[in-house]
Amino acid sequence: MTPKRSFSILLCLLVIVFVSVIAVSSIMNYRTAREYQAQAAQKEKEAQEKLEENEALERRLNEENLDEYIEKIAREQYGYMRPGERVVFDSSFGN
Repeated sequence: MTPKRSFSILLCLLVIVFVSVIAVSSIMNYRTAREYQAQAAQKEKEAQEKLEENEALERRLNEENLDEYIEKIAREQYGYMRPGERVVFDSSFGN
């Protein structure tokens, strides 16, 4: 084999390796970019849901019956009662 031919073969092999490395790197970058796009889409969806939830809460706060709503939450979730009120429990339920 002549030195010129050996150099040509070596050069071809180096080009093939270089192109292969670039191709593999590009494929990996493409996959990573797709994963980031999917994550971004999911985060955008979650953000939109939170915005809608916030709007619903703001509407609820701006309603005229806000005092009634607050009283309902205080009674149902926290067990509060008005001064002088008595709470009666029905122990016969389920018997």
